[in-house]
Amino acid sequence: MNRFLHQGIHQTLQQTLQQTLQQTAEWVQNSPPLFNRPASPLFLDSPLPAGLAPLIPDQQQLALLASLVSQKGNPLLGIFYETLWQFLLSQLPDSQTIAANLQVTGEKNGQPATLGEYDLIYRLKNQFIHRELAVKFYLGISDENNSNKGSPWRHWVGPGLKDRLDRKMDRLLHHQALLSDTDEGQAALLALGIEQPVQKEILMQGRFFYPLYPMNSEGAQTAQLTEIIQPDIASTHPASRLCQPPQCCNPEHLKGYWLTQNQFLLNTRLDNGMSYQIPHKVQWLNQSPITGLLNHDDLMRQLQQQKRAVYIRAIHQTLQAPLHLFIVPDDWPDKAMKVSEELFTIDQV
Repeated sequence: MNRFLHQGIHQTLQQTLQQTLQQTAEWVQNSPPLFNRPASPLFLDSPLPAGLAPLIPDQQQLALLASLVSQKGNPLLGIFYETLWQFLLSQLPDSQTIAANLQVTGEKNGQPATLGEYDLIYRLKNQFIHRELAVKFYLGISDENNSNKGSPWRHWVGPGLKDRLDRKMDRLLHHQALLSDTDEGQAALLALGIEQPVQKEILMQGRFFYPLYPMNSEGAQTAQLTEIIQPDIASTHPASRLCQPPQCCNPEHLKGYWLTQNQFLLNTRLDNGMSYQIPHKVQWLNQSPITGLLNHDDLMRQLQQQKRAVYIRAIHQTLQAPLHLFIVPDDWPDKAMKVSEELFTIDQV
């Protein structure tokens, strides 16, 4: 009996993994970039090379992808995302992955050092391409001086308060994407037999989360999450005026909202038609995460045990429309403000 039970559990886990990978492969191929060419010619307008249709992996391809992911152990979301593209660009027609996470070494201050890393080198027909990759989830800080031209990049902070959009953009545009212009970067490519100039591109995907209530509000508002789910209402909701999109971002970027635990508690008790999920981090890229549904009280019990920002999917039982939320600790807004005001120097990158 135990042997059959073990086999059943293993089979269920494998099915869950394959469904997760199927969804993530679909997501990365179809989700809009956070930034495109208006921000910089290096940014891609579309995740896939021009003229290529999305790959729908078969069972054999999913098994290969699962093997690649398992080789990474318990990968961070960024490594998981890079592995997806490493796989996809090896499976698409006329495309071949040449190298992934290729380190560039040299000297720094007279000492041997790693100077950078190529996220991905692939060949499309006869062209070698260096693709830098990033998957990011940033929360916007509301600003009384909001401009219609967009909010400053420094006002967009990672949920863990260790990342900031302006720093990531500087790193991508002025260091990572330019590795092939350096002598050391060219030497690394020559070691692969690549003598011709490589084409450079950056793909940055993810989601921008907007404040649902004013900063440090104690939740006097009575907004319902059902108002935000419906696009015709969300576009005129007061939350849409609290924080402008990041400057030069793709207007079609994916959106979500953030609020504090206290704001969530005070303003969602009447949302009886809502269920919630807490996806595992690798399922942040899934349209339908494979995890259980929680009611409001069950979710609150789990949140009260957390001292970090938690990614939530709220689902209206009638509309069946998902709402992407970050619920943050009550002291998170003050800490995020301090992070956004820190001076940015090259040494911080």
